[in-house]
Amino acid sequence: MMLATVVYHIWKEKNMSVFQQKQLSVQCIVKLIIQEIYTRAGKQAKLTIWLNSYNFYPV
Repeated sequence: MMLATVVYHIWKEKNMSVFQQKQLSVQCIVKLIIQEIYTRAGKQAKLTIWLNSYNFYPV
């Protein structure tokens, strides 16, 4: 799940920079990736326990 999310966001950012001439900062992309992983993993009980043990969010 994490690999797919990272690849998706990198692909999306590449397309946005090529076709729309817009770019997000690296910090913004990392936050989006972490938020999506946290949201998707929170829907599964087994992964919720794992997420709580790694309660991590960069500033």
